[in-house]
Amino acid sequence: MFRMSSYLHTKEWNNLTKLVLSLPNTCTMTPNQTEKLKRKIAEIKRILSVEKRRFGCYDDSRGLRYLPAGYFVRLGDYAGGLAYLKWFHRNFPDDGGFPEFVFESAILFFKNGRRKEAGKAIFQDG
Repeated sequence: MFRMSSYLHTKEWNNLTKLVLSLPNTCTMTPNQTEKLKRKIAEIKRILSVEKRRFGCYDDSRGLRYLPAGYFVRLGDYAGGLAYLKWFHRNFPDDGGFPEFVFESAILFFKNGRRKEAGKAIFQDG
């Protein structure tokens, strides 16, 4: 079985670390683009909330729950993204997510100074 701890000091991990560290703290977007992403996040939260009230659980067969992580990365709102991930993992504890979501989660963890959780997200090492 592959163990993340054996991978943390390899060249590939160091290259990934450099890539994530090179991401700007804020993305260069127009105010309209920023507001559009914030509205998308709010709308997804609203839709999921309605589903929870209507069905008693989340029925997100469309996969909307995976989108906000990428939006938070694009906005440069890493603290907001981390709060979203906490909510996500509390409500979908056994959900592995799509590859993009996993990578975006790792970026959010890493940018919040949580290197160990970033490695766990990437390598699914429990």
